[in-house]
Amino acid sequence: MAGRLTRGFFHRDLSGIEAEKLLQEKGIPGSFLVRPSTTKSDAYVLSVRRVNGEITHIRIQRTNDGFDLGERKECFATLYDMIEHYRQNVGELREKNNEIIELTVPILAQMPTLEKYYHGPISHSQTESILNACDQVGLFLVRDSETIPGDYVICVKTQNDIANIKIKCLNGEWFLDGKGRREQIDRFKSLDDLIHFYLKHNILVATNLDKCSQR
Repeated sequence: MAGRLTRGFFHRDLSGIEAEKLLQEKGIPGSFLVRPSTTKSDAYVLSVRRVNGEITHIRIQRTNDGFDLGERKECFATLYDMIEHYRQNVGELREKNNEIIELTVPILAQMPTLEKYYHGPISHSQTESILNACDQVGLFLVRDSETIPGDYVICVKTQNDIANIKIKCLNGEWFLDGKGRREQIDRFKSLDDLIHFYLKHNILVATNLDKCSQR
């Protein structure tokens, strides 16, 4: 059985050609990554390097229920859960000619920042454990979104709960997903710029960002 999967295999800004080049350069049979589909919104692509050096691309659908490969395949709550399942259950993922597609080594994406407030693709429950271990209101961290690959979430400890605020990055601009509110006006060149701005300004959760929870 394969070891526990390292998170971080989703590449937010990678094309199909770039994915193939990256996988070929690594030269590892079974190496893989996931990227957005360039032809269909709300879809993603699992790109895998085969033993013979060829690259296979498999479309992943995102529905209201989660992520699946279509054709009545099993649905998973998160992209991570899906990839982990097919890594651990060799033989369930196959080519059209019935050849087995094995997932071995994830090709990790570049992190959006090296600052310690960024905890990467930790789960919602892990986030709660980290922030609830301290009584300090305003303690925060940033993690990858579990439901929308390529998005991020600021998680802030408030008086009675943990607030989760989505961060998006489109066309090189970072902003809070305020669903039409003023937050979408404030756009930044990097995740660090966004965080530093909201360290000085109210983030509209009745609690100001105060101190980052370090990974």
